Amino acid sequence: MYNNITKVYEVPGSYEMPVSLENYDYFNSVVGTAPLDGDSSTYNRVIDTQTNKTYSVVSSTYTPINNAFFYGSLEGAISSVYSGVVDKTPFVYGSGNHTGVRSAMRYRLTDLGYDIKQGTRDTTHPTKIIPELWAYNSYDGSQTARASFSLFDMACENGMATKQLIDFIKVKHTKNASLAINPERIQNGINLAKKQIDVIQQWANESINYAQAKELLLTLKGMVDNKTPDKIENNKRAPADVTLDHLLDHFEWESLKRGGCTVWSLVSAVTDWSTLRSSTFSRDIGFTNKLHTSSLSAGVNRQERVANWISNHVMPTYSHLGAVA
Repeated sequence: MYNNITKVYEVPGSYEMPVSLENYDYFNSVVGTAPLDGDSSTYNRVIDTQTNKTYSVVSSTYTPINNAFFYGSLEGAISSVYSGVVDKTPFVYGSGNHTGVRSAMRYRLTDLGYDIKQGTRDTTHPTKIIPELWAYNSYDGSQTARASFSLFDMACENGMATKQLIDFIKVKHTKNASLAINPERIQNGINLAKKQIDVIQQWANESINYAQAKELLLTLKGMVDNKTPDKIENNKRAPADVTLDHLLDHFEWESLKRGGCTVWSLVSAVTDWSTLRSSTFSRDIGFTNKLHTSSLSAGVNRQERVANWISNHVMPTYSHLGAVA
């Protein structure tokens, strides 16, 4: 039989107890592990040290990385290399007793924004690209503590990244995260993001036709061509996975906004599909196959797929436009 002892990991020096739980800050939370009732040594509970709430049951080898430590260390690293405005958007996942079991913070480095020039093309949506850092953490084993650099498009509210920027910081809940979170890595991520902005500016004036766009989309993992003639002719119900059709439709919509069918219009349509957002867009004003902010795991997976697609297919196809080192 175990003694009911809580083991706490990585308590930050700046941690402060909230005045009341009504103002409880999940991004400044500290958890620990406590043994389960019974005689099994395989699993522990992850509990909040302030509320004694049990978030989840995890393997006994699971060493939680506290939100207070992870987000605090990350923000300290950002502030040491960037002195401009940081626009923070928090996301807390779960409900009831599981509220706060997963979290994410979006840091937009607004003073590093770039206007993407559209050349002679007429566009109804001038584009400003802002480097941002998405940070994720969980107390239930569903996510590693991770941070990804990407670029945020102010016109369409979508984020994009190459594989060099995905999982820029990634630490399993089995070791200290402090070695992975340092100013040098943040500065390197900012430099890579700036290079990607230069490539996007060139893509904004590179024409691409519908057939080329479709061929490139078919290289995106999991995409299939569902728009077969017999299904259209017989008016049969289409398969559940009609993402390719949705992306092509959205490519056309993006092209209208951005002054023509360009590589940038296509990349913007695809990255819109992989971006988490809490608002709801209609077909008339935005992409309908969006990801709600509750779909954290799905959003991370889509972002990784699209980042690999950009790095492995889009950039090599248009290598004369340059590449992100």
